[in-house]
Amino acid sequence: FLMIRRPPRATPLYSSAASDVYKRQIIYNKVHEYVKALGSTQIIHFAEGWFNMYKKHDFQEFHCHPGRHLSVIYVLKSTKENPKIIFERNEGLYTQNFDVDTSSLTSKVQYSSVQGNLLIFRSSLHHCVEMQTHSEERISLAYNFNLKKI
Repeated sequence: FLMIRRPPRATPLYSSAASDVYKRQIIYNKVHEYVKALGSTQIIHFAEGWFNMYKKHDFQEFHCHPGRHLSVIYVLKSTKENPKIIFERNEGLYTQNFDVDTSSLTSKVQYSSVQGNLLIFRSSLHHCVEMQTHSEERISLAYNFNLKKI
């Protein structure tokens, strides 16, 4: 898991096509650095990306991204009051004959939605966004990547 904090001075949010390409390239480069830091020599392939806009009472329930290897959340716009991004690792066991109480085996980690932060994580990691409780928008970009052998 990797979180990259934004530089100390704020960068204005532009919506030009050139700015969008620049942001995608930065994100791709950071994912490449992350994969390299893990000791992998695999090639990164973009799978899909989308734009998230959270208004008052919006949220995202726990989910993961099956069939993908790495996921990214890039926070474009937020305030101190914005909801947290929560990651959950569930190590519980379940079969038809045996059920373990998974609440004692679950680890949760929370990150504030800080403008400019980039979160890179395994796509199989369950995550959610808390409910937005105020009227200020929270905007983020999300991407999924696959890794392939050279």
